[in-house]
Amino acid sequence: MEKNKLSLQDITWMIPHSANIRILENVCEELGFPKEKCLQSVTDYGNTSAASIPIAWYNGIKDRKLQPGDLIVLAGFGSGLTFSGICLRNQIANKHLIQ
Repeated sequence: MEKNKLSLQDITWMIPHSANIRILENVCEELGFPKEKCLQSVTDYGNTSAASIPIAWYNGIKDRKLQPGDLIVLAGFGSGLTFSGICLRNQIANKHLIQ
């Protein structure tokens, strides 16, 4: 984010790997990021591993939370302390989803 001159205030939504709701709440608290702006799927589907990010992204669009042009951060982690993330603009509108 630093390289792109962005701050947390610029981010519309964060969509992290949803392994555990307590982890997500702690990450938001540590970052100072509003947990209301964190889309997750663990409370509805449990830990779906790598699928948790696209599930939360799809549900955010379906529920009309995520809009085209929103700046979102996708963040994943795995065993062995591996992690990765990307910041992008959502280009998917609700009308493009298969309901």
